[in-house]
Amino acid sequence: MVPIKLHTARAFIAWTRHAPPPQREATFAIGVNAADGVLIGVAIAGRPMTPELDDGHSIELIQLATDGTPDAAPALVGAAWRITLVLGYRRLIAPTRGTGSER
Repeated sequence: MVPIKLHTARAFIAWTRHAPPPQREATFAIGVNAADGVLIGVAIAGRPMTPELDDGHSIELIQLATDGTPDAAPALVGAAWRITLVLGYRRLIAPTRGTGSER
């Protein structure tokens, strides 16, 4: 796991999804690298979009993207949770997909 710049995370998301990510304020961005140092996934987290969830104690996983490498997405969510706790928040809102595909 590595901290990354927000523009790097957004560029990776645009590359994997072939569409620009939404431009929302972010609290942090992290990446996961393969053993050879190549970036294989990113996560961006920020304040919740829904006013009801924006209670000052929660962070939302705004975007998550991988190149399809197995276990990259769960590693990013786990790291985002640990960072959330270190920053003093109590809840990480992480939407899920039924397909299991991050691409």
